[in-house]
Amino acid sequence: MMNLFVKTQEEFHAVEPERQPKEMDDYVMSGMDEMLDYIYDNFTAFQLLLEASYGTKFQNFVEQLAEVEAEYTYKFMEVIHFQNEEENEVTGEFIHIMTRALFDSMFEVVRHKMEKETARKYVHMLEKFNYAGWNTILKFEV
Repeated sequence: MMNLFVKTQEEFHAVEPERQPKEMDDYVMSGMDEMLDYIYDNFTAFQLLLEASYGTKFQNFVEQLAEVEAEYTYKFMEVIHFQNEEENEVTGEFIHIMTRALFDSMFEVVRHKMEKETARKYVHMLEKFNYAGWNTILKFEV
């Protein structure tokens, strides 16, 4: 799954900088769909990963996904020439909290054993919510 996630990130960041804001939503949605397919193809393994990995080398899996997402968020902020404003400063801590929240929310579909198509609907809604929030903060209107 990490390979799928990094591949999507790399493909997006290979797009010309001026096109990235316009194409972000499509890349994110297709990447989340690909990850969701992978999760549901390996559902039992993901249940174990999320609920029983403490004390194993996999216990920080979600944290590692959040770190990758944070790294690429910084890259996107550079592309759009984002400048922090004092009253709305986007700190590393804030980026970490938001990226971690995205993955924790996404994995709720596994924890609740949702049917795949219901999960896809909720993950798409989650992505729209996340996209709108970042767009409001980073102001990268398309």
